[in-house]
Amino acid sequence: SQGLADGGAVCFNPHTKPVNCLAFNPYNLHQLYSCSYDGTLRCGYFEKDIFEAIYYTPEEDDVLLRNFSFFDANTLFVSQSDGDVAVVDIRTKSGKPENLFTASHKGLRSVDIHPVKKEYFVTAGLDCTVSLWDLRATKKKPNKICSMSASRMVDSAYFSPLTGKYILSTAQDDRIRIYDSSKLSSSMPCLHSISHNNQTGRWLTKFRATWHPCREDLFISGSMNRPRQIELINDEGKCMMVLHHPELINSVQSLNEFHPTINAVVGANASGKLHVFK
Repeated sequence: SQGLADGGAVCFNPHTKPVNCLAFNPYNLHQLYSCSYDGTLRCGYFEKDIFEAIYYTPEEDDVLLRNFSFFDANTLFVSQSDGDVAVVDIRTKSGKPENLFTASHKGLRSVDIHPVKKEYFVTAGLDCTVSLWDLRATKKKPNKICSMSASRMVDSAYFSPLTGKYILSTAQDDRIRIYDSSKLSSSMPCLHSISHNNQTGRWLTKFRATWHPCREDLFISGSMNRPRQIELINDEGKCMMVLHHPELINSVQSLNEFHPTINAVVGANASGKLHVFK
């Protein structure tokens, strides 16, 4: 780590390649988890001033870690570029997964665990599908309940945060879709298919439409429109608000998040700049 002389910020460099996912442990807010293209999942313990390696893939396999989702305070599901989902118990300290199973033969982009019914989780990936899984089948291999198809790669899929009654997906076929997951069965209809330009190009991070953490009727997404902007969209596909600033924002905001407790939004661009709206 590298601290600034004025004490205003501390810079950590836990990874050797770009970071794909960064999140505090919702069960322990003193722990900050990160996963990276370098194939490692790390946990930042700020009281110790370290980022500890929790899980790492063999370097020769060249596997990228895409994102992670918390099953409980000690267990995470990690999506991988080889199509596997790793189940990681942070207490083992072995660097190895408790379980590893193949969810796609073409690589994953995301994994997300149901907020209430923890036995269910959803994956999205290069096979152009959003897939729902049931952990109760066996401990070694979850059962795939259903798959919803897009015409091109799916970049993300997330349950709505309170009840999990919706699944929000972002795909390269220029669609943001909302599926009805109120009944977790072999058929989950698409409630809304929203036209949205998701062509960020080769050098920019793909859009991942993300739910408001305390609501199930609002989500946020980056935009290719000019002037450069961030879009707040409701659960029927209507753009409710556009956030922009002609003097400060001149780039695509690929990654965007709501603040969990106050009315604020942050967007991030490819050059590492953050823009905060309140």
